[in-house]
Amino acid sequence: MTAGVRQSAPGATPAPVRSPAHGWLRLAYLYLLSRRAPAALGLLAALGALLWAALRWQWNVAGGPAAQMVIPLTIQTGAAAIVAVTAYGPFGEPERATGRWLPYLRLTAIVADGIVAAALAVLALTRRRHRRAGPAFQY
Repeated sequence: MTAGVRQSAPGATPAPVRSPAHGWLRLAYLYLLSRRAPAALGLLAALGALLWAALRWQWNVAGGPAAQMVIPLTIQTGAAAIVAVTAYGPFGEPERATGRWLPYLRLTAIVADGIVAAALAVLALTRRRHRRAGPAFQY
């Protein structure tokens, strides 16, 4: 007898054959579970209700209109984070899809982020300098 091979008991009846549709539904269900879809749908529904409430009743937040936008932006950021976590695959799809170019793509993204951060810093410093110039630069 080979290790790992089992023979059915004498007189046992085989399991009933299910339709192919049942197999596809089970496969889809297991795929959604591996992507954490049920939890993500629940959290997205809760964040949607919270965002609706925040926009409907316009909660009072000290700090003016800019501070009032922090709550909806935080809720939207949470929803984006949930989508990003759900898109994760346990088998390293990005590494296989991009092959040898992935390290270069990541380096390019980091350099691009640095360039954008430097441009924003320069923009903020020039705005600060012009604000000190006097009444000609009133905003």
